[in-house]
Amino acid sequence: MTVTLLLTTEAAASEAIPAIFTNEWWSEFTRSPGLAGVLAVIAAFVAYRGATSTAKLNAAASREGKRRDRWWAMYLWFLGEQRHVEQDRATMMLEALGNDAETDFEKTLVAAASDAYLKEDEGG
Repeated sequence: MTVTLLLTTEAAASEAIPAIFTNEWWSEFTRSPGLAGVLAVIAAFVAYRGATSTAKLNAAASREGKRRDRWWAMYLWFLGEQRHVEQDRATMMLEALGNDAETDFEKTLVAAASDAYLKEDEGG
């Protein structure tokens, strides 16, 4: 056993290691497990970037959904309570709803609620 080990070690030591990034080195590297390792690291990095990008998009969509739900709840509450609220307070609520409205649809709803409140306040 010692003889075999000695011969194997000597044979390995006698092989010259090619200079890095030469054609010979690339030829050896592409047939070695090192290439698979490098490709695995690249694939892991690509997967990580994709996962973090998707997570950020999902978090943003979730925040936007929660914002819309809060806005809609405030709007419905105002519609239900507008008759019982004094004019100054109703005006402040409509302003707050208008400031928080981000879509054209939300802004249109605030304008419609404002018009309806003014008509009702006038007795119309």
